[in-house]
Amino acid sequence: MPRAYAPPPDTDGDGFANNVDNCPSVANPTQVNSDSDTRGDACDNCVTISNQDQANSDTDDVGDSCDNCPDDFNSDQADADGDGMGDTCDACPDDAANDVDGDTVCGDVDNCATTANTSQANDDGDTFGNECDVCPADNLNDGDGDGVCDTGDNCRNLSNANQTDTDSDGIGNSCDLCPSDSNNDVDGDSVCGNLDNAPTVANADQKDSDQDGIGDVSDSCSLDPNNDQDQDGVCGNLDNCAIVVNTDQKDSDGNGKGDACETSSGNSTSDNSNAGNPAGGSSAGSGDAGSAASDEPTVFGAGGGGCSLLSF
Repeated sequence: MPRAYAPPPDTDGDGFANNVDNCPSVANPTQVNSDSDTRGDACDNCVTISNQDQANSDTDDVGDSCDNCPDDFNSDQADADGDGMGDTCDACPDDAANDVDGDTVCGDVDNCATTANTSQANDDGDTFGNECDVCPADNLNDGDGDGVCDTGDNCRNLSNANQTDTDSDGIGNSCDLCPSDSNNDVDGDSVCGNLDNAPTVANADQKDSDQDGIGDVSDSCSLDPNNDQDQDGVCGNLDNCAIVVNTDQKDSDGNGKGDACETSSGNSTSDNSNAGNPAGGSSAGSGDAGSAASDEPTVFGAGGGGCSLLSF
């Protein structure tokens, strides 16, 4: 009677006998073996790296050859920063450079990631530590990008590398509404002081009736361009003696001209027909000679006691 044939054992029942199955205890009918060692992927603790010995120091199901933390159990192999070092054993799990400046502060929380600064001092409270902050006292770090830190920039929001400040008011010309007026339109009438005819009194209309350069609102003699030239307290347009001090404005003869400007208070003179007659009598002779004499114009001051003709 012929002997019955006994098939070779196939423990995992995957159709491959144990002696040819690359995973005799784990069913793997495809027999895939990605790293070409003697173990199929189904039972290989390093599928992509050949590790015949299957060493696994931390017993986490991942062989030492491909374990990103071979000495620390981490079956999930989580590696948040993708640096090849598992989070479980990575001192800086969110810093792929792993504290490149060596100051014991991980790069993801280091305010100077590439410059050692263990103290992490940060005077202006921005995101840069003093050691690597170009403007350590300016939390906007030169907001206008003109190369001048805001703490010393006379135009913080407008680029002005030259920092020109004509009126020396601390505001750069580039952002100074009144670059030549250090008081910056102190009266608030929208006219800069260097152009305002009344710099301390608001007068947006700049009215100047007498055209003397002083606005009416602050001109005590708004109709007198000479502004009380004789300084007697009476404006020239009202002063009866504009160039001679005469506060009392006395005008004895009522002619509109103050006494202070006149050399005599009256203009009338006495009859001067006997001028030149030593005897003081009437002119000698009569008739044509007398008539001729009477037709001549009287000249005051021609004789000895006559009045002089006044000139104004």
